[in-house]
This record gives sequence, C-alpha cells and structure tokens, in this order.
Amino acid sequence: MTHFEETVLEELPDGRLFMLGRTELGQFYKTYSSAQGVSWKHPVPTGLASSYAPGTRVRIPGTTDLMLVWNQVSEAEILTGLHRHRLSTAVSTDHGRPGSTSATSSLSMTALGSPPQRASPG
Repeated sequence: MTHFEETVLEELPDGRLFMLGRTELGQFYKTYSSAQGVSWKHPVPTGLASSYAPGTRVRIPGTTDLMLVWNQVSEAEILTGLHRHRLSTAVSTDHGRPGSTSATSSLSMTALGSPPQRASPG
C-alpha cells in the first residue's frame, strides 16, 4: 500500500491501538496494534468513501464510542471538481469498525444568503 498517511490514533478500551489513515484509494484504511505500536497489522479498507484529505477521529466523552468527521466524496464528485463537497460524520460503537450511525451535509443542501445586518444605533 502507498500513501497511508495523516493518520489518527486512538487507544481502545482493550489496550489495542487503532489507527485510521487517508489514502489515494478512495477510502480510509485502518489498522490495529496489540504491541503498543511496535508492530501493526496490515492496513485494510474501512468502506468509508473519502477524498484525499485527512479525517478527524475523537472519542465521545463519557463513552467508548469513536466519532469520525471527514469529507466524503464519490468518484463522480471528484471528476466534477467537488473534492471536499460533503462533510460527514460516523460513530463507531465497536472499536473502530465503520459506524452504524452517520450524517452527511452537502454544500448543495446549504442555503447561502446575505449576512445579517447590524441594527443602527439609536
């Protein structure tokens, strides 16, 4: 595999390390270490379509759940120049496996308008 980079790392409740990285292969790849990061399993695809941009993964406070925020993108969107068109989130409740809960926001679904005007003093 080439270009497994800009990774995010999280320690799982069982002590393993979980790493998620961006690739040029159209989706995130993930890997695990049971050796405190000295050695890692071979990265495998997550099934989460992504642009060639890093994601951000955080633990939801008070839980063992992990949340990923990233720019989801399809091949058709890339071909039309929409490399970071959609902002997506997914929550994993099972130690880094793709989440069953997700949400997507598209720029095309966002209304643009004039900024609010400041009231005149007086």
